[in-house]
Amino acid sequence: MKKRTYIYTTLLFLAAFLGVSFMTNSSVKMDIKNAFTKGNAKQLSVYMNDMLEFYFENTEGTLSRSQVEFILLDFFSKNPPKTFTVKQEGTAGDNSEFVIATYTNTNGCRFRIYYVLKKQNKTKNEEQIVELNISKGKQCPSKI
Repeated sequence: MKKRTYIYTTLLFLAAFLGVSFMTNSSVKMDIKNAFTKGNAKQLSVYMNDMLEFYFENTEGTLSRSQVEFILLDFFSKNPPKTFTVKQEGTAGDNSEFVIATYTNTNGCRFRIYYVLKKQNKTKNEEQIVELNISKGKQCPSKI
């Protein structure tokens, strides 16, 4: 009887822990989605690591959070948001998660958004964006 109680208690604790972890991660993803939906670079930068891999047009490499925020301010001003739709989510073997989405501006130009979330600090429970890739769709004008 004691063994059964111990197993149930352990399973209940594990389920609660995973539920909290899932809800926290879901909340981060929702906040990132809202930032893209609103075209809010400042809000998006809150979820970026201090340094991240960034790819967009002629800019690629490891950039600081403030550099990426500056680029995104320009991007959102030239490409006001119409929609942001998550197409796929998944996990990688290194305890990171990825999201693939489509960002559509008010002119109908679509961009593929790919970002990777990873827990960078063991004391913080939230994951941060460690990689962000923005690719312009073929139907978009060459200068944006």
